[in-house]
Amino acid sequence: MNTDFRITTDALDHPKLVKLKRMTGDHGIVSLLRLWGFTARYHPRGDLNDLTPEDIEITAKWEGQPGKFVEALIFLKLVDEVEGKYSVHDWEEHNSYAFHAPERTNRAKNAARIRWESKEQCSNDANSNAGSIAGSNAPLPAPAPNPKPEEIFMSPPAEPG
Repeated sequence: MNTDFRITTDALDHPKLVKLKRMTGDHGIVSLLRLWGFTARYHPRGDLNDLTPEDIEITAKWEGQPGKFVEALIFLKLVDEVEGKYSVHDWEEHNSYAFHAPERTNRAKNAARIRWESKEQCSNDANSNAGSIAGSNAPLPAPAPNPKPEEIFMSPPAEPG
């Protein structure tokens, strides 16, 4: 799930956003940013197909006249509407990071799964090797302490001499 989206440094000077501000006021700009955040998080492909105009305005926290915000977005081509289905205009082009998040998430999950399976296999191999060595007459792995620790502590004290 995305926790961010990208916006150009001069976005507020773009003619579409200047017009949106004229049509809806400052609140329209804030609502657009909220809509983009919602899109990045819950609809990373930019499609809003399961949302009605009212739903779009609710997610954007639009508090103005009902319908006016979505009408302005469509008019300015910030949102595309085809046969009652909505999408953020050119979302992949402007927010490819958010757009491709599902693929990145899947690749990361697969890499983690492979890494864990590899660690489990190493652990299984180590246990198998330890079990087979325990019953053999193979020497202990080096370095072996010499003299043995029990000989150091159990030997009688040396006589003065």
